[in-house]
Order: sequence, then structure tokens, then C-alpha cells
Amino acid sequence: MKQVKIIVKSRLDPVWSEWFDNLELKHLGSDKTVIMGTVEDMAAFFGLLEKVKSLGLQLVSVKYY
Repeated sequence: MKQVKIIVKSRLDPVWSEWFDNLELKHLGSDKTVIMGTVEDMAAFFGLLEKVKSLGLQLVSVKYY
């Protein structure tokens, strides 16, 4: 298991947590959201990035550790 922290330039409602595999969504200021939690493997991580892309969200920061 690995930790992931993705920051996007958009204010996502917490209801999107289910879409992002039940990861935690936390607001940073008025225009950014952190998507964070644990993913099973690299494939799950890339799946999350694909979801970000499919919503047209702008990436600010990505951390996989």
C-alpha cells in the first residue's frame, strides 16, 4: 500500500470522494482540493490520475509515496 496526495485547482465537493475510490477530499483555500489517502498499487494510482484527467481538472501537485 502507498500513500497518495493529489492537489487540483478546483473546489470539489466531498461527495466526489466515492468517485475517487473513497479517498479523503480536503479544501485548500477557495480554489484547490487535496485528494489523499491510501492506494493499493501503482495501477490504482494511475487510475486516479485518469479520473482527474477525465474531469478536466488542473493538477497542482502529485505525490505518491
